Amino acid sequence: QPSDTVSAGDITISPSRLRAWRGGRPLNLSQTEFKLLLELARNAGTLVTRPMLIERIWGLDFMPTTNLVDAHIRHLRVKLVEQGDDPISTQRGMGYMLRA
Repeated sequence: QPSDTVSAGDITISPSRLRAWRGGRPLNLSQTEFKLLLELARNAGTLVTRPMLIERIWGLDFMPTTNLVDAHIRHLRVKLVEQGDDPISTQRGMGYMLRA
C-alpha cells in the first residue's frame, strides 16, 4: 500500500495512483468524483462547505448558480452506496461531511 494513502472508515484512496477502494473493492469514479472523495476523506469528520469544494475541486472563487457540487456528490453517493451505507452526511445549506 503506497505511503500516500488517505483512509476514512472503509474507504481508502491513493492520490498518486488516482485509485479509490471501499471495503477493499475498487471504486470506479470519474476524475471529479475522485477529487471530491479525496477532499472529503482528507477532512473526514469535519464539515466541508460548498464554497471550499468549489474552490478546491473546480478552482473557482465564486459560487456557480448551478448545483454543481450537489450533482457530483449525488453521483459519488450512488457509487459508494453500492458497497455499503451512505458515508456522506449532508449539512443542509452548508456542505458535506464524510464519516471518519
